[in-house]
Amino acid sequence: MNEKKADKRKDTIKNIAIAFLAIMLILTFFSNTIMNYSLPEVATQAVQQGSISPQIRGTGTVAADDPYNLTVSETRKIASVAVKVGDEVKKGAVIYSLEDQESTELTDAQDNLEKLQLAYEQALLSGDINDSVITKVRSGNTDSLDAYQKKLKEINDQYVSATKDDAVAQAKLDLIKYEKAYAVALIAGGTESSNSTSSNTSSSSSTAGASVQTGYNAENAADITYELTKLATSIKNTEASTTELTSKITELQSEMSALDVDGLRTERNSAESAYNANKTADNENAMKDAQAKFEAALATYNDYDSQVSELKAQIETNKANVSMYNSKTDVLNDAKNKQTRDTSIFNNDYDKQEAIAEGTKTQTATALADITKKRENLIKGINVELSLSSQKKQIQEAQDKLDRLKAKAIGASIKSPVDGTISSLAYVAGESTAADQTAAVIQVAGKPMTVSFSVTNDQAKKVKVGDEAQPQNAWYYTQFKATLTAIKPDTTDPAGKKLLTFQIVSPEVTTGQSVSIAIGESSQDYDTTVPNSAIREDNNGKFILVIQSKASPLGNRYIAQRVDVKVQASDDTTTAISGSLEGDEYVITTSTAPVKAGQQVRLANTEMQ
Repeated sequence: MNEKKADKRKDTIKNIAIAFLAIMLILTFFSNTIMNYSLPEVATQAVQQGSISPQIRGTGTVAADDPYNLTVSETRKIASVAVKVGDEVKKGAVIYSLEDQESTELTDAQDNLEKLQLAYEQALLSGDINDSVITKVRSGNTDSLDAYQKKLKEINDQYVSATKDDAVAQAKLDLIKYEKAYAVALIAGGTESSNSTSSNTSSSSSTAGASVQTGYNAENAADITYELTKLATSIKNTEASTTELTSKITELQSEMSALDVDGLRTERNSAESAYNANKTADNENAMKDAQAKFEAALATYNDYDSQVSELKAQIETNKANVSMYNSKTDVLNDAKNKQTRDTSIFNNDYDKQEAIAEGTKTQTATALADITKKRENLIKGINVELSLSSQKKQIQEAQDKLDRLKAKAIGASIKSPVDGTISSLAYVAGESTAADQTAAVIQVAGKPMTVSFSVTNDQAKKVKVGDEAQPQNAWYYTQFKATLTAIKPDTTDPAGKKLLTFQIVSPEVTTGQSVSIAIGESSQDYDTTVPNSAIREDNNGKFILVIQSKASPLGNRYIAQRVDVKVQASDDTTTAISGSLEGDEYVITTSTAPVKAGQQVRLANTEMQ
């Protein structure tokens, strides 16, 4: 009985011990598992032999270098498309066939012609145009621009001369009037003085005469001083005005020189000769553009020339005025010294001189008015001729354009103007073209193509303009040449990246095609390589963290161990290193948290486990 109780007690103690050990084992296992999941998780890769390729690789889309953008000048409906992208075409080959119809541009051209004709007829019937001008314009016998310029110069010279003559005549008349007034004043003063001293009149009369003389002389002296002050101010102001006018003339003459009318005339004549030799649309447009530039420059030049003439006339007037003012000043200064002179100075017939001077002034004023009127009429006539001639020319140009559009309205097509390869087509059959919009892009035969891709600044330092590149899939091409032509900041990241542009020469490449190329040194084999992400650096230099395995009752534990290394070479993905390595280590490439040397980690991959 007692033995059975003892055995039972032993079994109970044994079971309790087993249960306790089991619980402890379970707790230990779970605590180790929980601890493992709190450790940084790392990815590893074996250190291995490999090759380093320092080449820079990139992919870009081939673009045409200076492609030909084929445009149409009118809105037309596409009947059919004769080519497809990638087709080679010869000059004159049909790209699009157009439906027979009047375009919007044709209707607009008809309306524009009618408007121009109406405006021209209204101008002719305005009643303000000389019949001779109308006859010249209608017959096409209008003067040349050179002839207009010559006539303007002649009339302007006459105007300046007449203005000068009139100013001089006015100055002479004013001078005589001043001298006459001065003489009258002196005679009046001398008479009073003579009467007060030599006659035997009463004392009251003598006193009155003396009073008149004294008052007059004092007033006269004050008037002379005042007039001298006014004249000095007038001289100063007039000279300042002359300086300003001279500066304006210099500025206008500089602007006239800059217009280069002779050069533009030569360009117009050359463009006209080119058009007469080969009446193409481009030559016609060039001729029109040259003519417009020449006419605009000439009009501006004539306007500036007219302004210069007017300014010169003002200067001559100013000079005449200054001369007059100086003359008046001399007269007044002389008057101060002549108040006591003998009355014999007044023997001149001032009335006769004044009458002659007034007659001369009337003649010069009449001549100036006549030449001014002639000048105005000439300028008006030239402007009318130019305006009517321009309108007539516009009508002819509008008529020519209308004729061309009418000719294109039936059986028209859009043809290639060059030899090349079709890069893109903007329309399909049934669609309508847009005026002055690109209808097709043609890679001109013989012209190179380009491809570009972005690289880092460090990568860009390894290459230079002129370096040649190779296609990454070289087996695909029999003829392929790529040359680096430009290294520029990438607009998407100017501070951190560069855009490499290559010139492509290959009959097997077309625009729009994606091309992958490589540039730089060829690859080289190394005994020890690791991924670029494995390389770390601190104040002591570059190093890697390798995994060291340590056994424990609950399994292996993995510790990060530092190994200092030297970088031998690197490319976009891989780095060749040297250091205290056996060659069978596993290096940490990435981790879920920062890892330090000596720290326990857990593996993300099972390669080492």
